[in-house]
Amino acid sequence: MEYLNTILNEIGENFLSCPICIQHLKEPKVLPCLHRYCSDCLESYIKQRQGELECSVCREFFTIPSEGFKTDYFMKNLIEYVTLEKPEINIDLHNCVRCDKHRTAVAYCFDRKGYLCENCYDISSSQGEEHLRQFLKLCWFERNYSRGADEE
Repeated sequence: MEYLNTILNEIGENFLSCPICIQHLKEPKVLPCLHRYCSDCLESYIKQRQGELECSVCREFFTIPSEGFKTDYFMKNLIEYVTLEKPEINIDLHNCVRCDKHRTAVAYCFDRKGYLCENCYDISSSQGEEHLRQFLKLCWFERNYSRGADEE
């Protein structure tokens, strides 16, 4: 489990932080150059500009859209997952957020912000491709964690 925590910490430090506040992105907004900023940091940064914004990472200029920059929901979900209580990212028993029974977790549901048992995951995932994006199968961690633990 230590191997998994190390990887998640490295991902968090190297890829999920705001270039302005250097913290995990909060309500991440994405620029056309694909660099991301916290919503509040970007809003403060925009207030100092007159209709045009320079990305502080790549120095590319952009016109500030009247509707603002888009929220990066993929990144938001990834950050939420990485900041979960890391030692619990395994296939141990958890209360299922759908049926509320204490069972073996097979997936994490970003929509409900909790773990799902196999039966509830099967039911939920049968609702279509768009709905399936709300889940992360925990077998990925078991497979990759075991591989990493064997290498140590």
